[in-house]
Amino acid sequence: MALHAYTHVALRVQDLRKAEAFYRDLFSLEVAFREAETATGWATLPPTADWDDAEQAGIELGLVSLYRDGFRLALEAVDRVGDDGRLSHIGAFVTEDELERLRRAAPSAGCVIVADRPEALIIDDPLGVRWELNTFPYDDLPSLSTGARTGRWLDVAALSAGRRLLRKITTRRSTVTSLTEDMQRVVLEQKLGFAATVCPDGTPNLSPKGTTTVRTLLTLQVGLNAKAATCWPFKSPLTDSNRRPPPYHALPNRCRGLPPVADRLV
Repeated sequence: MALHAYTHVALRVQDLRKAEAFYRDLFSLEVAFREAETATGWATLPPTADWDDAEQAGIELGLVSLYRDGFRLALEAVDRVGDDGRLSHIGAFVTEDELERLRRAAPSAGCVIVADRPEALIIDDPLGVRWELNTFPYDDLPSLSTGARTGRWLDVAALSAGRRLLRKITTRRSTVTSLTEDMQRVVLEQKLGFAATVCPDGTPNLSPKGTTTVRTLLTLQVGLNAKAATCWPFKSPLTDSNRRPPPYHALPNRCRGLPPVADRLV
């Protein structure tokens, strides 16, 4: 049983970009990775992208990991630093036997187990300190990012293109003058949707789709003076074959077969 070393210290900061610049300059640190929390979990900003790229794509980064030699510092974005202080947690590298011993000893010592995984244990001690105990070293910090471990990388190019499209749409004359940041995030990140179609026999059909994405976003004006209808591209040939023109013949733009899709987003 052994406590090998501290792996990192994590701090809560209100201005993540400013804090990163400060600590990089103070300790001459390098960026191991930057991450953002999405609807499907944490994802990593590609090493080729920087803060300007993330902001242009509408990505709100929530975690930065910095390092040099044996020094490791994690910065976590918060709206404000609360009464529990700036320290988020302390990380330590332990053996598997030591981790198992801590699993038994922590509750009797008055600690609260926050998370218990095969290779990690996170506990809050009675003095208000959170400990993150891992059975793996932090020698190669960039390899521990979510992207490197799971393949979840932030698609900066796609998010930037979608954001430009949303800006273009919301600048046009419409009853909806703008989309809030939350609205834009839902449009760009939401993958689960439903396709409402009509079967060949005339019966309605509602089909859940788990991999939908916005390719073209059009407005639908509901009422006597309706001028446009929405056309959504689907990969499923059955979905497209079920779709047919709506009975509202006053609509000049009806969906007939496969809708036209722009070859690029502007």
